[in-house]
Amino acid sequence: MNPLTKSYLETTKASFSLSIPPGGKVLVKKGSQVTSDQIIAKGEKITLKEFNLTKALGVSGKKIVSLLVKSLGSKVEKGELIAKQEGVFSKKQFLSPTDGTLESLSEEGVLRIKVAEKKYEVKTPLAGQITSVSKNKIEISFPALKVIGVWGVGGQRCGRLIVLGSQENGATVFDLKGSFEGAILAFSGPLTIGLWHKAISINVAGLVCGKLPDEEFSRKIEKEVLRVLGQEKRIAPPLLVVGEEKEGKIKEEIWKPLVDTKEKIVVIKGEEKCLLIPR
Repeated sequence: MNPLTKSYLETTKASFSLSIPPGGKVLVKKGSQVTSDQIIAKGEKITLKEFNLTKALGVSGKKIVSLLVKSLGSKVEKGELIAKQEGVFSKKQFLSPTDGTLESLSEEGVLRIKVAEKKYEVKTPLAGQITSVSKNKIEISFPALKVIGVWGVGGQRCGRLIVLGSQENGATVFDLKGSFEGAILAFSGPLTIGLWHKAISINVAGLVCGKLPDEEFSRKIEKEVLRVLGQEKRIAPPLLVVGEEKEGKIKEEIWKPLVDTKEKIVVIKGEEKCLLIPR
């Protein structure tokens, strides 16, 4: 586990990054100020869908290109004729299953159609200043109170902070609700196995707790944060430990800012062992 000796606070200029999906249009420039919930990028989610023309038309992959009636790069509508095979006794056609653009055709006869599935907007959860802009990421800085923990794991997430229990009494499985999805939960005392798995099932954005039960549990969590869970590819939430005593009690100087910040948006960075509270 190799934790720091103590948790502590410091005032700093913090930063967080927002990912921009491929093809998104960035609406802000480096150096500009942004407000909470401001739209900073928009676009359409693009996916590539594959269709086996060899199987559909019953010919070898090398012959498929000669059967196309639409050229690669063309836009097509659902139901539009893309390729056809005409023989003496039979006629086969392949109609586009979707609206899109003909992206590529492999030697094996696999056709890829680029599909714009839905429009999206990227909003900043916090007010701040744009410090870096690229095609796939925007960096935003903001003044913050930084809580440095004794142990942490996982990446960066934003979410509203919800404080459970009291400084003396931590949380139980029964304190976790489905409405906490996307929130960062903080509580004094230990994180139990039950709490951990309930938090994952609710899909919380992060956890801040007083202590972990033991070394074995910390190693288990390190693996689960990186493991793909089930078929939905849900990654376990980042985790920060900020308690220092045997009971895992969070000291007053850290507990009070957490309580004062509840229901506001914060940033957790598990690997960096910190929680960032905007000021």
